[in-house]
Amino acid sequence: MGAVQNACTRAQVPCRLTMPGHTSYVSSVAVTSNSEVCITGSADLTLRVWDLQQGTCTAVLRGKYGRDSDARRALTHVGHTMTVVDVALGSNDKTVVSASLDLTIKVWDLRQECMSCINTISGDLYLAYEWAVHVLIL
Repeated sequence: MGAVQNACTRAQVPCRLTMPGHTSYVSSVAVTSNSEVCITGSADLTLRVWDLQQGTCTAVLRGKYGRDSDARRALTHVGHTMTVVDVALGSNDKTVVSASLDLTIKVWDLRQECMSCINTISGDLYLAYEWAVHVLIL
């Protein structure tokens, strides 16, 4: 597995775990408050949920196609369509917010029965960011 150098002591710190899964580079990581789960965002347009105790991927959050509320309309994509550049966990570790180069911010429900995108904010990204920060503190 390799090692990295501690910037303060210059000591070699061994890599404890490598978790393969993304098909492109990982651009962001968020770890739950109990350090048992982490969420990664990637240029492969997905977020992955990882069990840090087992070193396994437990879920892949990606776009999926489905009809919007008006069934007569065309299929719509609900996941990111470009690189995921940032992820942040809500204070309850049940919600994650992701930001993408597709100029959207998405809110994901991490509860096992859901594991889906529950809201997408696009347009004015400053306002979207302010809204996302509000969601994270709830």
